[in-house]
Amino acid sequence: MMTRSIVFIAGTRWESVAGTDRRLMTALGVFIPVLWVDPPFSVLTRRQGGGKEHNRSGISLVAPGVTRLQTRTWPGASRPGIRCAATVVLERHIRSVVRRLRLEVSAVIVASPRQRFPHRIGGTRLLYVTDDWLAGAALMGLSTVRIENDLERNVHAAHVTAAVSPNLAARLARDYAVTVEVLANGCDPASGDSPTGARRKPIAGLIGQLNERLDPEILEAVRAGGTEIIVVGPRAERTAETRAFLDRFLAANGVTWHGEVPQAELPKLLGLMGVGLTPYADTAFNRASFPLKTLEYLAAGLPVVSTDLPAVQWLDTDLIEVATDPADFAHRVRSLLSRPDNAVDTAMRLAFAREHSWNARALQLLNILDSCERAGGNKNMRKFRSMRVPGTRWKTVVVACAFLAVVGLPVVLLGTSKVDSVESVQPASVQPVVSGALALPRIPWEGGPAYWDRFERASAAGWSDPNFFPIISWFGNFSSDAEVQYDKSLGINTYSGMWEGTPYHLFADNGVFWIGNKLNSSFSDDSANWVGRFLDDEVDGRFSPTAGPAHLQAIVDGLPEDGRFKYANFTQMVVAKDLDQQVAQQYVNRYTDVVSVDMYWYTIPYCDSLPYRDAYLVPVEQANCRSASSYGKILTGLTLQDAADGDLQPRWAWVENLNGGPPDAPPTNNINPGQLKGAVASSIIHEARGIAYFNQSLGGSCQAVNVFRQSQVTPGFCGNAQVGAVKEVNAQIHALAGVINTQSYDYSFGAELDTMLKSHDGYAYVFAMIDGSSMPGTRTFTLPPSVHGSSVTVLDEGRSLPVDASGQFRDTFAEDYSYHVYRVNID
Repeated sequence: MMTRSIVFIAGTRWESVAGTDRRLMTALGVFIPVLWVDPPFSVLTRRQGGGKEHNRSGISLVAPGVTRLQTRTWPGASRPGIRCAATVVLERHIRSVVRRLRLEVSAVIVASPRQRFPHRIGGTRLLYVTDDWLAGAALMGLSTVRIENDLERNVHAAHVTAAVSPNLAARLARDYAVTVEVLANGCDPASGDSPTGARRKPIAGLIGQLNERLDPEILEAVRAGGTEIIVVGPRAERTAETRAFLDRFLAANGVTWHGEVPQAELPKLLGLMGVGLTPYADTAFNRASFPLKTLEYLAAGLPVVSTDLPAVQWLDTDLIEVATDPADFAHRVRSLLSRPDNAVDTAMRLAFAREHSWNARALQLLNILDSCERAGGNKNMRKFRSMRVPGTRWKTVVVACAFLAVVGLPVVLLGTSKVDSVESVQPASVQPVVSGALALPRIPWEGGPAYWDRFERASAAGWSDPNFFPIISWFGNFSSDAEVQYDKSLGINTYSGMWEGTPYHLFADNGVFWIGNKLNSSFSDDSANWVGRFLDDEVDGRFSPTAGPAHLQAIVDGLPEDGRFKYANFTQMVVAKDLDQQVAQQYVNRYTDVVSVDMYWYTIPYCDSLPYRDAYLVPVEQANCRSASSYGKILTGLTLQDAADGDLQPRWAWVENLNGGPPDAPPTNNINPGQLKGAVASSIIHEARGIAYFNQSLGGSCQAVNVFRQSQVTPGFCGNAQVGAVKEVNAQIHALAGVINTQSYDYSFGAELDTMLKSHDGYAYVFAMIDGSSMPGTRTFTLPPSVHGSSVTVLDEGRSLPVDASGQFRDTFAEDYSYHVYRVNID
């Protein structure tokens, strides 16, 4: 299974000061996996900090969804001949990692003035100009001519170009006759409470790098006016004049310089400030820039004074005061510091900052890429390609590599396509092919039982035991040990949704688990059988696409870090096409450690609707809508959404134990026992890591508020047969939990089959049903070449089937919901 991803050619190393590229990619990694490519470093480069070891090449996971690639290159790689050869080697490294991580590259983004788009890597090409590279060449110590040549080449090689500021976008559009999108800097809005309604401390604040971009006259005017100033950020000046000014300014009375601080310490320092400063000089470079600090001040609730920059005009807000000269700048700072702040002003700044968050910028970037892909790219790229001279590049490479060999540099070391595996950490959903007992590739997974070791409460409660499989009752209220023991006899071991007066000791005394909030005072933070938090139910169907994520984020922000996992259930909207896919993936990936979707195919009216709409990511045809396969398809759709961030979590399946239709819906049949078992089996085959039963029947001919309890107390209850089916299929799951909890193999047994393949203790296990596009009947299975058993045992059915000389066997599926579990010797 390939994972859609983005390759990002960065202009700075990951550990450099966190600027536009790093912050944007950190946000983007929440939505789609990112391969961050560092600028190559020379084999002679020493580690930062004066260590004796060289920097290391390899890959490492540096942020959720972001994998970093570091590569070595030759000394002097910026020289024309050597540079071309080094470029070829870098491209080879990138392709190697893409293959190794099994990535499907959706887009390649170049955000560097020194790199070009790599060859033989597909996807949309986006050039992201994060600064005025030409005007800032001296600041970066780069050749203006070389940057100009590379910029022109990249603009015309790109399908789409974006720039960090409106001024820069307009100039690029004018100079190169292309459309340029504005993809501005963002911020991380404060999640906690900001001080409001009180007078702020009379201290001005300046954050960010200290270099030639600052206006010395403005800073001196603010200081000379008696305003105390806190300065946070590293010195990065290049000229003697700026060095002399910073020496004087940072040592002056009333100025406190903290230097570079970790990102986690910045909010505390911002809390000491009363106003934020953006005192940029009037230069071409600054006019084309988009200062990070301006939005960061607003995100902390601070008022801002700035020089008149096009970026500030583009933000178009009265929340930023614009000064015309040094004296006016100092006056506005003193004026803001002299007046008390109020809750309304602070709330307005925070709200404005949220509109310009890095997450918002990441979604904008994805929309730009999607729009470009739908439009089929731009003409500039095709025109430029037609002007290229075939073969020139490769001749240069040959000459360069020959030169390197002559002078004795390590061509062999760098020419290999295998990247040194120094710190290789990969997201679970982009694992490479793994050979196991069956010598077959494995499908991506979240880690199996070991996943629960991430959560102290679940791990301590035994959830990481390979023989444990969570089976949940929704609103399975109980009030006595006898009721809990009855549920346990059905295979239930976990509950979510419960009467708030339920005493905790009933969970602890009977060895069952609770997922939710603290029901009452009998629960404590140390309650061992309280393993998870239930965030909310069907938020995607109850809130707007804007309000829903905000609602969940508010819940998450209010939870303590107490070792309990977070779980939410959604409607089928998150696996359908009607909801914006960015929002759907945000629901699935951003807030939870466990996720599920409910859709009760056998008993809801949807399958009978006319005209019928198949709006699902995994198609569900109306002819097969009311079938067990539809439950599996909903799980596959959920897995697709969950994989979007490169980090899988357990996906649980919901199945109605009687009728899942709403009370006011047209009547439908209740799920029958065979259908119930088939719906569960289809969910397991499609990698469900837990089963949740909708334990209420609010519609149809057999209704109950608590189906399990009604069955316990009413001998002639109309749902007793279904409850019996729950007991049967749950017993099968628990008996096979040690098998189900292993990583599945990627293998197809034949046409018109829906299967899952496992290996355990010398046996191969095949879980099988018919697929959702065919009728019941006989199917032929072809075993993997590494399985040599002469017969297969059909578990729980008291029969076996012969395997012929070609490794095939046949079996019959009488209904759409029929399923079989086969066991066969591997050797």
